[in-house]
Amino acid sequence: MSNRTASSRGRVTLMIVAAAVLVFAVGVAWMSLGHANDPAYQQRATLPGMAGQQEYLINLWTDPHPAEQGRTRVTVQLTSTIGTPVQLNDVRFTPVRPDGTTLDPVPASPLPDGNEPEAGLTAVVEFDQPGSWTLITTLNTGGIEREARFTIPVS
Repeated sequence: MSNRTASSRGRVTLMIVAAAVLVFAVGVAWMSLGHANDPAYQQRATLPGMAGQQEYLINLWTDPHPAEQGRTRVTVQLTSTIGTPVQLNDVRFTPVRPDGTTLDPVPASPLPDGNEPEAGLTAVVEFDQPGSWTLITTLNTGGIEREARFTIPVS
């Protein structure tokens, strides 16, 4: 009977260790997903989809963040509300100075394969003075344009 008890304890211990390893693995995966989809700025957008109007997220990152006067790399990604990347055909960033002066649009280009965020487009934008800038982000998905305005504080 003592062999049976020891065997039961061994199985219970093994199950506890296996559960702990599984929880750890899920936690690591969840944290990496959260980091990959942790934009500096985000807006919801409604776009036509195969099933009618659908909600999407426009994710925006700046490097450096927070943005500083001078050249700043801006990256945008469109995702479903659960984080699935959506391919963009064309993106333009139009900076608007704190005084309301609109600068020329800056076209974005796709990130090289393997770079994060997946399906992201990026460009270098010049913020030539500190203050509260507006960044008009024009997205084109299959011939449909959508404009989002982000307020970017520049120090």
